[in-house]
Amino acid sequence: AYIIGHGEHDLESEGPQGYAEFRQALEEKNFDVRSHHLINNPLLSQETSLLVIAGPRRKFLKEEVEVVDRFLQTGGRLLLLFNAHWTDSTGLEQLLLRWGVQVGRNMVKDVSQRLGNDLVISQFGNHPVTIPLVNAKVGLLMSSPRSVAPLQTPAAGRNLICQDIAYTSTNGVAQSDIPGFRRRGAIPVMTSVETKKVGVSSSSGARLLVAGDSFFLSNGRIRQYGNRNFATLAAGWLTDQSHLIQGIGPQPMYEFQITVPDREFQRLSLLMLAVFPGIVFALGLAVWLRRRADGNS
Repeated sequence: AYIIGHGEHDLESEGPQGYAEFRQALEEKNFDVRSHHLINNPLLSQETSLLVIAGPRRKFLKEEVEVVDRFLQTGGRLLLLFNAHWTDSTGLEQLLLRWGVQVGRNMVKDVSQRLGNDLVISQFGNHPVTIPLVNAKVGLLMSSPRSVAPLQTPAAGRNLICQDIAYTSTNGVAQSDIPGFRRRGAIPVMTSVETKKVGVSSSSGARLLVAGDSFFLSNGRIRQYGNRNFATLAAGWLTDQSHLIQGIGPQPMYEFQITVPDREFQRLSLLMLAVFPGIVFALGLAVWLRRRADGNS
């Protein structure tokens, strides 16, 4: 079920910020993706295996948060992607604290991994969702995400396995809306949670995957780097479909595009605009001078 009603990405839109290609990616793996409005219909179908909340920009009502919490407490699965450009509370941050995850009201950047206004994430933890990306040497291209990290001391009484699975390089910076506050180092931007009880199969417990950016799966970015692969890998792990997380298969070639980091682009610009024209001018000048000298002799 794809939750709507809070300014989430439009599941039907084919515009840059829409989620039509995300829907298509999941439907190609035989997922039935349907929109669901929690206020109009607070009861989730028993056939609901996965909730997706992508980029909310308005606060969830207390009753809506309770529906999501009850779903998780009964072994539900949740893919939650925060809007990187919206740091006001959505009400889901407090829910996640009970599930061992802290979402920062900040913006994460990494000068060494910057690509225009975007951020290349190539540091991953050892997790079923990210192992195929590591093996294929493929990163993710994200907007400036919010930090998403496991709590150091999860809520008492819950046997939670919380793991940060994607993070910046050691040059990462998380800048908060609190004046003067900055955190530096490897900043986690994605965390997984799994409940595990003694004597109970892990496949029967709740699973969450929380990311600090939703735009990386929008139509404008989902074809970049390993973003589209991530969508199906995450859905596969969350719903216990092991065949979807065995690796990264061949993908259709949509377009040929070369993506160059800022530093390399500056070097290429210098070569194209100064060095190469300068060499051509110098060669031309040398030929002209030689011919002039031959004509005067």
